[in-house]
Amino acid sequence: MSSNNAYDRRRWDILRRRAEEMLDRQPSDHKTLDNSEALDLIQELRIVQTELELQNEELRDSQVELDHSRRRFEKLFHAAPVGYVVLDRIGMIQQANEVFCQMVGRTVERVKNYSLRSFVVDTKQAEFDQRYPLLMRREPPRMIETRLRGREAHLTVDVRIEGSPTLGLAGEDDQAMNLLVAVSDITLSRSLEKQLWESQKLEVTGQLAGGIAHDFNNILTVVQATVDLARLDLPDDSPVRTYLTQIEKSGNRAALLVQQLLAFAQADQGRPKVIDLNEEPLLLETMLNRLVPESIQLNWIRHKGLCRILIDPVHFDQILTNLVLNARDAVGESGNIRVHFRNFTLTPEEASQMPDASPGDYLVISVVDDGEGMTPEVQARIFEPFYTTKPTGKGTGLGLSTVFGLVSQNGGFLDVQSQPGRGATFQVYFPRTDQELPAASEVLPDFGDLDTQVRILLVEDEPMLLSLSQSLLVRRGFLVQAFQDPREALSWFTENSTQVDLVISDVVMPGMNGPALVEQLLKIRPNLPCVFVSGYQQVEKQSGFMLDHGFAVIPKPFDSLTLLSAVRQALQ
Repeated sequence: MSSNNAYDRRRWDILRRRAEEMLDRQPSDHKTLDNSEALDLIQELRIVQTELELQNEELRDSQVELDHSRRRFEKLFHAAPVGYVVLDRIGMIQQANEVFCQMVGRTVERVKNYSLRSFVVDTKQAEFDQRYPLLMRREPPRMIETRLRGREAHLTVDVRIEGSPTLGLAGEDDQAMNLLVAVSDITLSRSLEKQLWESQKLEVTGQLAGGIAHDFNNILTVVQATVDLARLDLPDDSPVRTYLTQIEKSGNRAALLVQQLLAFAQADQGRPKVIDLNEEPLLLETMLNRLVPESIQLNWIRHKGLCRILIDPVHFDQILTNLVLNARDAVGESGNIRVHFRNFTLTPEEASQMPDASPGDYLVISVVDDGEGMTPEVQARIFEPFYTTKPTGKGTGLGLSTVFGLVSQNGGFLDVQSQPGRGATFQVYFPRTDQELPAASEVLPDFGDLDTQVRILLVEDEPMLLSLSQSLLVRRGFLVQAFQDPREALSWFTENSTQVDLVISDVVMPGMNGPALVEQLLKIRPNLPCVFVSGYQQVEKQSGFMLDHGFAVIPKPFDSLTLLSAVRQALQ
């Protein structure tokens, strides 16, 4: 009731009592009031009565509006995009909206009169008790993060809880202190944060791997250059040549490991080569046999007459490794894995049933396991980055997504068949190539047809590699001006530009990189031939300067045959 309405009612009561007193003073047989005072009183009573009726009508309208506002509040309360809970002073739930009830998998009736703490997972309750007083503060921060039990026993929900102390939210007592709590589901954002952290970790790993690879490739190049120089000083029948060959093979295997690391960490575009599995033994088999425990039977089956494929060998090894290790994890303690290589011709009808497939001839690699298999829901997500069914800390969810990316990058496609309890079959289809294997040549190119002695400007920041590269070139009859500092090389070239026929420069160097150096040299001597060497593949991919000018890039580690062949091609 409004204050005006209460005032008018008191006024009505006073006027009514005055009228009764006046009537009591009249003779008992007198039935009417004819004095002016009585008439004025009656008139005022009528006015007050009219005012009361109008105010009562206003009160009824206000009650209707209040009921409408209450219903609208309840609708907003339950339809809010976050969970809302009203707690009493001891933390018991007095009201809860639908979103919160859905989070914890209970009805409103089964939430009321329970403490909010009872829905926190056991491992987080001690932390929740410690931070709960923050919600009762009247100034920021009034927020905590915790984890609630979800709709099912094995599900949990990461939430952010924000509190706001408020009077009279849970009952008729307007002076009772309540805590309005907003509960936001941050499970997805936590997952995205984890993915971001994983991707940042992968990026840092790639940067670290690139730096290590650059230095390690320099070392391997020194090893190979030393082997080449030693061969030049040995007779053909020297038994030491056998030892040098073993050193060379070990260096090549070390170089392959570096390329595998770069391919994973940097998503390297790769260097496709023609691979003939009939001719090349799978050195990877030995490594994978060691990674698979003896309790799991790993069988390798290769048909005869396999077709050739065009793929980066590092990518090929990485695809096979991830598929076998994925099968190993699916099998568990013991079981069987079969890796099968065969030719297959895909018909138009069959291709129409497979996404991203085209009719044609393929080399098919099947990795079959008798593990636990996959549900259709899991199978639909296995190639998503960071998706994994393994426990926390047991996998990053990058293995199969890497396989999918590398297979697609090399022109192939994947087919997966699996059922729960019946294992899984991953089939990789690589298109057949008609390209021939490159002819293996161990004959160094001949430079005897050149009219004059070639003068080379050599720039390399690694001292030992600079010295060995210079020795290799001098032994082949070149005049070499060598510099470890690219800025010193630029300063010397400014005064002696006519004394250079070819530039050989490393790509990554302190102070000034190779492309920046050559760009300055070309301003002095346009059309100057150049050969780059690099142990860091990401740099050469990003350098449009080298691509635009068509300069050759020799990946480290390289041998004398590769270096001299690139020199011969550049001079032509």
